[in-house]
Amino acid sequence: MISAKLASAMNGRMWVESAGIKGQGSTFLFRAKFGIVESNLCPHVYSFKDAKALVVDNSDTICQVLVALLQVVLSLLFSFSYGK
Repeated sequence: MISAKLASAMNGRMWVESAGIKGQGSTFLFRAKFGIVESNLCPHVYSFKDAKALVVDNSDTICQVLVALLQVVLSLLFSFSYGK
């Protein structure tokens, strides 16, 4: 109910889609309208244009997730794995 009220407050709506088959679950969706924020209203927006990143973790899965996220932000990214 809270989510539907939030969506409504943003001139949007919330709904659920389901195949009606037990065990398949349902998908909850929402649509809302957001205004465009002027850049001078967000003084803490950072540029990652020339940033470099080193991802180190003992979990290959965590490294893969972080590398995938960084590829969105950084234009060039090299990664490698140290095999055991």
